[in-house]
Amino acid sequence: MKCTIRSLTGHSGVVYDVDWSPNGGEVVSGGEDGFRVWDSTTGTGRLVNSTLTSAVAYNPTGTQLAVGGVIIDSANLAITVIDSPPIVLPTGTPTPTLP
Repeated sequence: MKCTIRSLTGHSGVVYDVDWSPNGGEVVSGGEDGFRVWDSTTGTGRLVNSTLTSAVAYNPTGTQLAVGGVIIDSANLAITVIDSPPIVLPTGTPTPTLP
C-alpha cells in the first residue's frame, strides 16, 4: 500500500483540532491563530477566521462547520455554526492562495 504524507503549513501557533470533510476532499484545522480550510489533495488552504479556535467539526453532509472556542467577546467563549467555506474564494479567475 502506498502512503502519501502531506504537511499543511500555514498556522503560526498551536493547532488544537482537525477534521476531515465527509467526502475526504477537505480538512479543517483550528488553533491559536484561527481556523483554516485545506484541500486534502493539493495542500492548498486559506485562513477563514483569525480568532482562537479550539475545536472544529464538519456536519455529516459537509455543508456546515461547527467551530468552538471562537472568542466572540472577551467574556464569552462560543460555538459557532457556519456554512462550509470554500477553500479558495471565487474571483475573476480562481487561484489557490495561502494567507
